[in-house]
Amino acid sequence: MENDFVDVFVEDITGYVYTIVVTTPTNLLKVMNDDSVNFIKPEDDGYRLKLHQFTSIGLEISILNNLLEEHRKELDTFD
Repeated sequence: MENDFVDVFVEDITGYVYTIVVTTPTNLLKVMNDDSVNFIKPEDDGYRLKLHQFTSIGLEISILNNLLEEHRKELDTFD
């Protein structure tokens, strides 16, 4: 699963069901590029909740920040 997403349904103790979209980094970048935004837009009346899974390779937030900055610079060239 390299460029995909999956809906995960979580039910709390009151019976309310939350839908969480879990996406691969490749899919996240594709959606952001397709929509020319730096986030995934919520559907209908949804809310955004960022969940990050950092792997055992020691990925640091500074690496992600650098990638985001590079991505923003690329988007600026399309103006």
